[in-house]
Amino acid sequence: MRRPQMLAAVLDDLHAIADVARGAPKRAERLEKRLAAVQRELESIDKRLRRMGKTLERDVDATKDVKKAVRSLGAGVDRMGTGVDVVAANTQPLEPKLGMLHQSVHPLAGGLDDLRGQIERLANQLERDGGGPT
Repeated sequence: MRRPQMLAAVLDDLHAIADVARGAPKRAERLEKRLAAVQRELESIDKRLRRMGKTLERDVDATKDVKKAVRSLGAGVDRMGTGVDVVAANTQPLEPKLGMLHQSVHPLAGGLDDLRGQIERLANQLERDGGGPT
């Protein structure tokens, strides 16, 4: 390559470098604006994530409270089941006794009917004989 051509090529390169250098501030400004927008969006996302984290913590705490209540309820149900078992065991011997009581009372009911009939006959006889109520 000859010197003038070399010089022309160097000048062309220098001109291209100068054009790029002149446009650099505008490109840098655009990049800064984009970075600022990204930063704002990241801050907004961070705020939302913090709110979600707080909500999640409250939900976890509430879930723990529900878990405790369910365990307590389960223990109460277990105690109640034990109590029901005790009542069932204690009342089971009553069934044959109730049968025996029924067998004892049933004839009394028939005897009471007979007694009622006899009292009625006596009252009627007293009335006929003149000794009834006045």
